[in-house]
Amino acid sequence: MIVLELTYLNGWSCARSERGDPEWPPHPARLFYALASCYFEAGEDTQEQALLEWLEQQPPPIIYVRGGIVGRRELRPYVPTNDVGVRRQGRRNLESLPDLRTTKNLRTLSYALLKPDTHVYFVWKAAPASDLLNALDRLCMRLGCLGHSSSFVRLVRLEQLPEEWDECWQPGETGSPEAVLRVPRPGVLASLPDYYQRYQQSGIRGVLPAGRIRYGRVQRLPVSPADEGIRPGEWNDLLILRQVSGPTLPVLATAGITTQLHRALISRWRELYGEVPEAISGHTSDGGVSKAPHLAFLALPAVGHRHSDGHLMGCALALPRDLLDEDRTKLWQLFREGLELRLRPGSWRLEPLLYPSSMLPYSLQESRWVGPSRLWASVTPVVLDRYPRDRDIFGEEAKRIVTDSCEQAGFPRPVAIVLSLVSMVGGTPRATDFPLPRYCQRHVRVHTLVEFDRKVWGPLLIGKGRYRGLGLFAPIPEGAS
Repeated sequence: MIVLELTYLNGWSCARSERGDPEWPPHPARLFYALASCYFEAGEDTQEQALLEWLEQQPPPIIYVRGGIVGRRELRPYVPTNDVGVRRQGRRNLESLPDLRTTKNLRTLSYALLKPDTHVYFVWKAAPASDLLNALDRLCMRLGCLGHSSSFVRLVRLEQLPEEWDECWQPGETGSPEAVLRVPRPGVLASLPDYYQRYQQSGIRGVLPAGRIRYGRVQRLPVSPADEGIRPGEWNDLLILRQVSGPTLPVLATAGITTQLHRALISRWRELYGEVPEAISGHTSDGGVSKAPHLAFLALPAVGHRHSDGHLMGCALALPRDLLDEDRTKLWQLFREGLELRLRPGSWRLEPLLYPSSMLPYSLQESRWVGPSRLWASVTPVVLDRYPRDRDIFGEEAKRIVTDSCEQAGFPRPVAIVLSLVSMVGGTPRATDFPLPRYCQRHVRVHTLVEFDRKVWGPLLIGKGRYRGLGLFAPIPEGAS
């Protein structure tokens, strides 16, 4: 048996399927092409050639996944167009390349955002001779990316499949058929040089040869459902926008920033696409407030560290679960060139993140706001939907209001609630210091700590002001003091 463990070092996979969406799970053919590339680049070792020829003769591998995908992103940057004729002439015309790069092509990059510590295992039931296994180890050692060149990976051979995995993709009829995956077929390795030569001559990337096999997914129930977490709530994805210019503003500016972001988005949408859908605007066709799930506008502060001062790093849109794919695509296109907010202290310019990365500031990472966790603490205060009848804003009636708000937003009932004027998250001002939008200025606002009976995925937003970034929670690690 051969077991290859694939780890995505960035926390995401950048690979585009034939249908245009992020490829997940990674196709066996893509892995084979990557190993073949390592073979050709290193001088075409005979043992490595024999290993790859043996591999293409095998039945398609079974694919096991530990972790998995949590979201998808599609970015469309412009890239310079290379001049094919100059490239074919080699170094003779290298000095003219900068002048020739006058056109740009629109590229589409598709990302699959992954859970922390996600691993993919490719399993073949047979195994070759030991000398070919050594050749496989050398190829694995040289493999640095899979898919786009920015999609860094580590590939190692294991002696056996780990016991912990969450889903299994099996070729054939097993499970519910959900995907057609590309797989290597006999003769692929020998045909690749011809494809490369045609590309060198024409500059056109052809479709690499591969077979196509239907795979079925078998999901494994976790040993403890509480460890896996549940995905409630109105929203299941975040579109994060980074501030690239403008004054530094405190988290107290949340209501003002999100209101202006809503106005700017609606204005740009009408300019580009015409009528604004209810899921985007939050209003019905007759101008009333929508009761269906719709976009929530968030301001993302730098909080949670002992040196945090609560200044805003950017914004985000919480996308409702039922948002149409067409509207998601339009949102990305709308923000592609950035969006400017006109604020009293000065204009703010927002741009979408080009690459989801763990190297970004923590406040701009999706994991900062989605968890999962059993404990959640408010970063912006929860605006109570009504005034407590017992007039105690920290009492049992107020806690019942918070419980109702959790259920109204699609979350389970908390098992414990703590209300306070002060947040548990460092760098967050007192609840009463936050200005409120006009529609809820007379409502009570309190900081809140909630505990659920199991891990819950965010983003967690509750209360009267949740669509304008108030009542935004951050996950608290268990055992944190």
